[in-house]
Amino acid sequence: MTPILNTENDTILVSDINNTHIVVANINGNPCILGKGFGELGKDLCFFLLKNDRIFTNSSANITVGNGFGYDQNHDTPAKMVKIALENDNKVAVFEQDNWKDALQWLIDNCD
Repeated sequence: MTPILNTENDTILVSDINNTHIVVANINGNPCILGKGFGELGKDLCFFLLKNDRIFTNSSANITVGNGFGYDQNHDTPAKMVKIALENDNKVAVFEQDNWKDALQWLIDNCD
């Protein structure tokens, strides 16, 4: 299994990632956070965009349902979403929820 690094000495197996973690990513140069809308099912997991990007023509793209990178309905857990993001050569990091400041710092350090 591929480990995910959130610091030089700290790893987590993809299979151990669950809903208790904060997952952040740099997908195609965009800062993203894994989530879903209120009341949505697991199949609606998405890497929400934290900023507008030139790939979207809507200049108001922000953290809302529909503005992000989803995969398909088979990727219905955080572990599956992370696995496919890594397979597509994206940077991903995983943090315990108490370490939300570290997650935000990772985005600052790893995204434009």
